[in-house]
Amino acid sequence: KEQEIAQQLEARQALEREKNELQVRMDGQLARGEAQSAELQQRLEQKRHEGRQRDEALHCLQQVQARSDEEKRRAQDKVRKLLAESSTAQLKLKEAEARHARERSGLAQLMKMRPPHYWTHDTGKGQSLVNNTRFMGKLVQEWIRHAVDRNHACSRSCSSVGPGPSKLQHAKVTKVQRIEILTSWDIYQARKRALAHQIAEFEKQGIRLPLLKTKTHQPNLPDMELDANVNELFLFHGTSTLEVGMTIAEQGMDHRVAADTGLYGAGSYFADWSCKSAQYTDRPPSGTHVFLLCRVLMGFPCMIRGNAKKLMRPDNIQTTDRPCDSIFAERRVANNGNQEHNEYVVFDSSQVYPEY
Repeated sequence: KEQEIAQQLEARQALEREKNELQVRMDGQLARGEAQSAELQQRLEQKRHEGRQRDEALHCLQQVQARSDEEKRRAQDKVRKLLAESSTAQLKLKEAEARHARERSGLAQLMKMRPPHYWTHDTGKGQSLVNNTRFMGKLVQEWIRHAVDRNHACSRSCSSVGPGPSKLQHAKVTKVQRIEILTSWDIYQARKRALAHQIAEFEKQGIRLPLLKTKTHQPNLPDMELDANVNELFLFHGTSTLEVGMTIAEQGMDHRVAADTGLYGAGSYFADWSCKSAQYTDRPPSGTHVFLLCRVLMGFPCMIRGNAKKLMRPDNIQTTDRPCDSIFAERRVANNGNQEHNEYVVFDSSQVYPEY
């Protein structure tokens, strides 16, 4: 029995040890479970906190986006308003420029319609001749003396029918009269405006105007104000007598009485060399020759190479619906290369204003 009791006691002690060990293991597992649960709870709270932060950030982002959209819309509205204002301003600017251009054109036309500022007499009375020898005598004299062929290439032909270059280099001007005839001036200026308009239309079509200013000898006279865009030139015209010169001064050129025997047709002839125009002057007993110094509108010239006898007005191959306004016979080019002087021929008296 004592042995059995000892064995039972020993068995009980073994069970007690197992129970204690089991309790220890259970307590350890419980502690680990609680730690894991606390850790999971902590993670869950962290996730919830992150979720709330994300929601707040998203809300802020939405608010910022909303404000950005509103600002963008306002900016777009402002840009559209500025563009509208800019378009309106541009339209007003164009209208102002057009109005200014009309006013400037009207003023220019008005200025062109007025007589030159250096005219002295009362032009309302119709016509007048002003003795301008004191101011213009030496200037015109120098022009006549220098407007000759210095190489004397034309001396033989010029000397045979006129004073010739050698004599004209020592010419003396005895009297200069300025012709102040308002009606003739207005007709001349009206023709000038018409030519300018027609030439501008040609240029729009790509038809270029041959410019004569580089091919002609022009004087250095004050207040010339020549318009190269219509080939306006100052040229000589020789007359046979003072009476003929006075008639032309008072009545203008009359192409209706022009002879058709000229080398370039029935027109009014001019030259930029005094020796050429001197061929058509007669020397009276006083020994004085008469010149007219004329403003001439050459417009769209015919750059002739041959000759054109009996021609009334030259055709223009570039503008078939409109003839040329004049003929330019260039030295050593026209008349098949035999032309000795530059000659200028017009067929409309409104293209000429004899000024001196």
